[in-house]
Order: sequence, then structure tokens, then C-alpha cells
Amino acid sequence: MFVALPILVQGLLILIPHCKAETNGDKIAAMLSRLEVVEKKVEQVEKENEALKKENKRISEKLETCECANSQTDIDVKGPGETAQVKYNNKNKLNGTTSLRPLSSQIQNVKTLNSEAHKRHYRKRLSLGTPSTTVATATRMAFLAGLSKPITSLGLHQAINYDLVLTNEGQAYDSLRGHMVAPVRGLYLVSACVFVDPNSYLALDLFKNGQLIANFFPDGRGGHYDSESKTLPLVLEKGDIVWMRTHPGFEGRELSAHGGSLYNSFSGVLLYEM
Repeated sequence: MFVALPILVQGLLILIPHCKAETNGDKIAAMLSRLEVVEKKVEQVEKENEALKKENKRISEKLETCECANSQTDIDVKGPGETAQVKYNNKNKLNGTTSLRPLSSQIQNVKTLNSEAHKRHYRKRLSLGTPSTTVATATRMAFLAGLSKPITSLGLHQAINYDLVLTNEGQAYDSLRGHMVAPVRGLYLVSACVFVDPNSYLALDLFKNGQLIANFFPDGRGGHYDSESKTLPLVLEKGDIVWMRTHPGFEGRELSAHGGSLYNSFSGVLLYEM
């Protein structure tokens, strides 16, 4: 028994280092595998960082462009006897708001500042009646006119002078000649109403620059009042003239007024510039 004991101890001593070697080898292999995974993740992160750098550079360039465009908006307003200068320094506002907020918020702020400056610019010019470069219609034109007294004997091709002017925004209607003169190229609504008393009839024409646009032929010969009205959308060039006149063959007839009741009327409005 005592002879076998040394042999057993010697075998254990040989086995223990072998187990330790196997354990250390497994650990090293596991560590190498983990390092390989970490290296791949680092490479992926570096690629993503490079892409983010490029994106940040692109956004920064856009912001710098917006800053240059919005850095200074100067409006010089010249009026009779005085000169005023209104300055909008958006650069200071932009610098004060582009701190550590997200880039999307910074870009939105630039758009807001630019929009506010543009609105102030347009309102200032509109209030002073000066030209504006905005797309919206800056020119305002609308008129409405009727007859204060009847025209008892119409002449050949006589232009109807609607002398009772209720509205003449933009001064496009000339009551002395009965003409509407288009102030700008645009789309207009032009309207007219022709009214006759019982047992009477009449024909008038709507003309543009000598071109017939529409006829009006109210007929009250059945013993009743009669009227005819039309509203027409017309594209007019700047300086085009529109008016009402007597239709051939109806000279000498009467155009009633009825105390300025607008039974006979002529009107127009600019919808938008073109």
C-alpha cells in the first residue's frame, strides 16, 4: 500500500499542470475571439464617425450660407422730406440661438428669421405704396360706378360715362370717358348691368381696345322692366382699355338712372397680377 501511494502522488502532480495548461489555452482563445469582435465594432464605429463628420460638414456649410443670406437686411425708405433706414440684423439673432440645440432646430430657426424679415419688408413697402418684388399682388384695383342721371339720347358708338363712382381703388376708372385702364398685366373680373324701363329696349356692347367682348340686350317691350348683366374674367395687359358703348342701331334711346340705384352699372376688380 505504501508503495502505491508515491506512484499515485506522482501521477497527480503530472496531471495538474496539464489541466492548467488546457485552461489557460481556452482563456487565451476566448480573449482572442473577443478582441476580434471588438476590432470589427471599432472599425464599424470609425466608418460611422467618418460619415457623421461628412454630414456635419455639409450641414455646417448650409448654415453658413443661411447666415450670410440673413446676416443683414437693409431697407431704405425714402419719403417726402425725410429719410429713414430700417435695419434687421438677423446675424445676431442667429448667433444667439444656434448654441447646442439639434441641427434641425437651428435650420428651422434660420427659416423662421428669414420669413419674418421678408414679411416685415413686404408690409413696410405695401404701407408706403412702393413697388414690391413679392409674388403676391401688390397692385390693388377695384371700381364700381353707376349713373347719377339718365342719358336721354345716346349717340352712335357713344361711350357710357358712368359718373356715379362709389369705389375707385387704384384710380383705374376714368369717369370722364367711362374707361377702365388696366394698371398691370393680370386677371380681372369685369362686370356690367344694363337695365330698361317697361316698353323700352336697348343694346350696349362691352369693348376692349376696340374689340367686341360681349353684348347686352335687355328688352322690356312686353310692358315690364328688364335687365341683363354679365361678369367676365379677362386677361388684360397693362394699359388695356375696357368700356361700355352704344350698339349700332340704338342711337337716340335712353339709359335710365332711377336716382343712382345702380340698375345700370359698370365694375371691375384685379384678381391677381401675371
